[in-house]
Amino acid sequence: MASHRVAQGECVGSIAARLGVDWREVWDHPNNAALRERARDPSALLPGDALFVPEPAARWEARATGASHKFKLAPAAAEVRLRFVEGDEPVAGASYRFFVTGMEEPVREGKTDGDGRLVEAIGSDATEAVVEFPERKRMYRLRLGHLDPVGEVSGAQARLGQLGFYHGRVSGELDDATALALWGLQLREGLPATGELDAATQAKLRELYGM
Repeated sequence: MASHRVAQGECVGSIAARLGVDWREVWDHPNNAALRERARDPSALLPGDALFVPEPAARWEARATGASHKFKLAPAAAEVRLRFVEGDEPVAGASYRFFVTGMEEPVREGKTDGDGRLVEAIGSDATEAVVEFPERKRMYRLRLGHLDPVGEVSGAQARLGQLGFYHGRVSGELDDATALALWGLQLREGLPATGELDAATQAKLRELYGM
């Protein structure tokens, strides 16, 4: 199968599910070694990236003749991992409702842990989810697969925004506001305050954001 050109909002899971391939076989394929090194995360690809997708492996099933049989392809599971913070304090022990939009799955309910984190399973082809905190009257809509790699300015801007350092739009331009946000992060985390998206800053962003 030829390379697939990644579009905005796509990730390895959504591409693989649409083409009937396990996303792990796609991501771990030797032809995607350079992409793994650059993107480092299968859910954070850059629009325009070339992703090699192998042909689906053949699978044999024994069934009786003279009858009708139904087969359902279940996409490989994926997870959403989130941490909620207000000010500098984690939103701990908060009741939430979670659902994936456009899917028939029932709403799931739970509570964030002591660090404000939650983990929910989703289909690897999911593109949007919602987290609602009824008691706090807050709702968050998640666009899954839209995060660019951390080494791209657009990816850094998105992460800096969620971490509270950047308040502009995700433009992909290393402007003064973005440099100031990088400088603030570097200063707080004890990194050389250069205002540049260097390797140490990328690593710290990945650590703080989780990907």
